[in-house]
Amino acid sequence: MHALHTLQRLGLAVVLLGLGFIVGCNKSPHSDKPAGSITAKVTYGGEPVTEGQVNFVNNSTGLGGGGSLGPGGTATISTVPTGKYVVTVTPPLPDMADPNPQVPDYANLPQKYRSETTSTLKAEVFVGDNEFTFELKDAEE
Repeated sequence: MHALHTLQRLGLAVVLLGLGFIVGCNKSPHSDKPAGSITAKVTYGGEPVTEGQVNFVNNSTGLGGGGSLGPGGTATISTVPTGKYVVTVTPPLPDMADPNPQVPDYANLPQKYRSETTSTLKAEVFVGDNEFTFELKDAEE
């Protein structure tokens, strides 16, 4: 009987610990800050950029967010803290399962937009829905 009681207590402790972990980990980073959601459209030469990643970076706060581009050249990013951001657009990561990945050039993603130190794309995120359109241009344009 004593062993059964001990097992019940141990089982209850494990369940409570698990619930505490789930509830504690359910909180999104920076969820205590005012935030907005972003829909970003990226084009190059008037055509949608359908591969890559759009990143919103605030070097002052270290906050930001990112999302993958999809059909129509759009990315949706939820819960980005309000503030001013530098925007980068980077190629998709190569398939790491492939021992010899082929990395395309992605001519529709000019180099200057791939780094937060050289990108000229800027955005300010407000509470609520935010929509941005970014037209990428070659360096000589």
